[in-house]
Amino acid sequence: MSVSTSATNPTQAVLDILEGYTAWPGQEPNEFRIEQVTPRSQMSGSNELAIYGWTSSPVDNEDFAAEGDTSEDTTTVQLLVKGLDENETEATAKETQALLEEYNRDNGNLTEFHEINPSQVRDLRDENNTRSTDPYIFGIQVFVERLRSRGLD
Repeated sequence: MSVSTSATNPTQAVLDILEGYTAWPGQEPNEFRIEQVTPRSQMSGSNELAIYGWTSSPVDNEDFAAEGDTSEDTTTVQLLVKGLDENETEATAKETQALLEEYNRDNGNLTEFHEINPSQVRDLRDENNTRSTDPYIFGIQVFVERLRSRGLD
């Protein structure tokens, strides 16, 4: 766990951690992208091992301090690990989960977030349309939380 990031966008922070990691079990993923800026045709058509991320829920801001000067921001980042080799794709998804578990109680030392908590790896192939070349797809939800001073960020 030596990758750090100063990103305040939760999706970018998670992808920065993954992109900076160098001990992947097989081939290193070719792409680390926020899905909203990746055209669907490129995401679904690529034959390379890739990790896509997006924020699946709005950031929930709650008062943390009685004075109202600190906010606790929480949201969920969805990760999609896609590849054509089943074993390699699943191993990459499990390595992604294990890596992010190391950041579970970061307390702001390596990231702007004091909690990065991934869920179990899920096989998502049944949730996608069948095509001539079906990639193997695994999903991971990542709960992220940070404290920040209210005002401009």
